Parts: sequence; structure tokens; C-alpha cells
Amino acid sequence: MRSNSMKTSITKKLLISAGMLSVFVLGGGSVFAATNIAKNGQDEANAKLDAKAQVAAAAPDCKFYSATNASVQSRVYTNNTATNYTNTDWVNMQCGSFTVSVPRGKSALVVVKTDAEVSCTVATSDSQWCQGRVLINDAEGQPNAPEPDSFSWANSQTDASAWESNAFTRTAAVRCPVDNKDALCTYMIRAQVKNHAPNMTFRVDDSTVDASVTYY
Repeated sequence: MRSNSMKTSITKKLLISAGMLSVFVLGGGSVFAATNIAKNGQDEANAKLDAKAQVAAAAPDCKFYSATNASVQSRVYTNNTATNYTNTDWVNMQCGSFTVSVPRGKSALVVVKTDAEVSCTVATSDSQWCQGRVLINDAEGQPNAPEPDSFSWANSQTDASAWESNAFTRTAAVRCPVDNKDALCTYMIRAQVKNHAPNMTFRVDDSTVDASVTYY
């Protein structure tokens, strides 16, 4: 009887050990599977971030359109590629500079509309802003907004993906003198951007600079 009892006890211990081992193996498999899922999810997120970074670093995709009749000239410059600006001095926006012309002896009303998908990012505070302006014949179009009440094209956010579709318009009157040596006077249009403070990033994407010149 004692021998049978010992055999039963050993058998139970072996069964319990086998059960614990199977639980451990199954549990370990679950942990392994969960780790793989998390890793795959992180890899996918990293791939998306890498793709966005590559798009942001891509060369500008400038496209220029124009049309002119006896009384109106239209010039449109677009850019399908995002550009990140970190400057605190005015710089020309990618795909935002071109010339318009006015016939000799004519005056013209120049209206420039600028729009884009923009984000203005700061690390710790959302009390700053990113700026835009348009120079028409090397003078800032109206209305202009000098400091301390400078114009905000985009309000700062700590979320870099807080994109907005924002637009503004600037206007100027020009005249081509009657005694101009050439049949046309040309005037440079420049859309410009800057950050209002250091350590900011101004992202401008899918931009359009649209100049309408009406002669009179």
C-alpha cells in the first residue's frame, strides 16, 4: 500500500509540474505575441513619421500660371511640397516670387492673395505666432502690420500636426511712367515668411500666391 501511495504522489507532482510548464509556455507566448504587436505598431508609426520627414525635405514643386488681356493680368504660383522655416528674419517663401508687368503710361491695382496649409509649432508655449507678408515692388503691401502689432498668419501650437488652411491679401497701386524706356514696367512680387520668436517651426504646404493686376 505504501508503495502505491508513493507512486500516486509522484504522479501528481509530475502532472502539476507539467501543468505549470504549459502555463508558463503559453503565457510566454502571449507576452511574445503582445511584444511583437507593439513593435509592429511602433515600426508603422516610425515609418509614417519618416515619410512625412521625407516629404518635408523634398524639393519645392513650383508651378506657374499666367493670363493677360487688355485690362487684367493674372499670375499664379503654387507649391505642392511642404517647407519648414525656422528663421526669425524675413525670407522668401518657396515658389512665392515672380514679376508682374504694367504697360507704359498705365496705372494698375495689384492685389496679391496668399493661402496655404500652415502649422506654427513651439516646444512649450502657444503664445507666439508665425508671420507672412507680401512685397510689391519692394514695398510691403497694404494692410501692413509693424511691431508690436505684427500680422499673424498662424498662431503657435505645441502640436506639430495642428494644420490650418489660412489666407491673407495685400494690395498696392503702381504706375508705369509715360517716358519709361521699355513698353512694359515690371514689378517684383515676393511672399515672405518668418517666425516671431526663436525655436519655432513654421510649416507651409500646398501654397498659392495669386496676383491680379488691373490696368487703368
